[in-house]
Amino acid sequence: MWFDSSSSYNGVVKESLRFPADLYFEAVDQHRGWFQHSLILSMVTEGEAAFKSVLTHGLILDKEFRKMSKSLGNVVSPMDVVKDYGADILRLYFASLDYTKDIPFDTEVLNSVALTYRHIRNTFKFLLGNLYDFDPKRNGITYENLLEIDKFMLHRLQLLIQKITKAYPKFEFYKIYHSFQNFCIVALSKFYLDILKDRLYTYGKDSLDRRSAQTVFYEILDSLVRLIAPIMPFTTEEVWQLFRGGGGVNNSSVHLTYMPQVREEYIDEELAGKWESLIGLRDDALLALEKARQAKFIGNSLEAKLILWTDDASAKQLISRYLNDLPSIFIVSSVAISDENDGVRGKKLSVKVEKAPGSKCERCWIYSTTAGNSDEFPTLCAKCVEVMKWTEQSSNTSKSS
Repeated sequence: MWFDSSSSYNGVVKESLRFPADLYFEAVDQHRGWFQHSLILSMVTEGEAAFKSVLTHGLILDKEFRKMSKSLGNVVSPMDVVKDYGADILRLYFASLDYTKDIPFDTEVLNSVALTYRHIRNTFKFLLGNLYDFDPKRNGITYENLLEIDKFMLHRLQLLIQKITKAYPKFEFYKIYHSFQNFCIVALSKFYLDILKDRLYTYGKDSLDRRSAQTVFYEILDSLVRLIAPIMPFTTEEVWQLFRGGGGVNNSSVHLTYMPQVREEYIDEELAGKWESLIGLRDDALLALEKARQAKFIGNSLEAKLILWTDDASAKQLISRYLNDLPSIFIVSSVAISDENDGVRGKKLSVKVEKAPGSKCERCWIYSTTAGNSDEFPTLCAKCVEVMKWTEQSSNTSKSS
């Protein structure tokens, strides 16, 4: 038996593949079995090993750490799991683990990974949904003209690409899983995508603000779908067909493309440092907003005006520079600076929550003192009035032409 399997390099690798094999992959019990016998036979007949590298993994045990066997009745069929959860969730689960150790397995452990999978899939859906009218050649914005937060996300994307493309050759799939899910859930869903909804939905269709966001969405989606394709082949192929399928031979499938490469021109440590600090200030603001929400002082965060106080010099500098951007970053209607420390104390800020002045704009839901000032659009704020006027002008121009 060992001679037959260990000489497989001669009948399989040499005949049909490429000798020596890039990788021999089996469980830890093969160190003195297939691995060793293959090495001995190949050294005798070929003068070199049959493989360039060997990777071993632990055994799949039941949840009581017992070996799975038919006699114990504790065998879990992969096909049964695939039927209930899908192949990508099963693959994602094993990618999340340190496979060098024995792994206790039960279908219950898949529930948390299934939740992560849904987060990732929803991230793909959100990005796709907001690229429906975007052509990178016609609508793309050059890097120099992108908004700062969009440049910051391109910076973070390059760090992700760098980390994941280094992990694949080392077979460190758990690093890929945790880095990828953290980027999708924390960096995107809980921060970037949350902030951008107003810009995507209420700014002018061809405005710099919206096209800047879409330009970065395109870059992010193009990279994410390729980065995770080896682990989630079915989901990524589905996304790719909606995203870039049919665009030539190399674009006909995500599995015929290459891994994204780090673009050094997108890495800006100075800019990243500022925005990482702004995220810290945002955490303080979110803490105060949550307390106000729990006290039923506000419902939606757009009902709030935030009054900020800090004795931290770097925080003061940031607030002063980004004061006009803070309402969108904090997702509130307005932000002001105070000399009084009478708010909820965070790490860097003291934040007082007040009711936002003005009326609620029916279009963007932001409370503004300009809402109701237009006779033509009496329920909209000044920003939305301008967008609506521009939309009407564009529509009339299109009809006349």
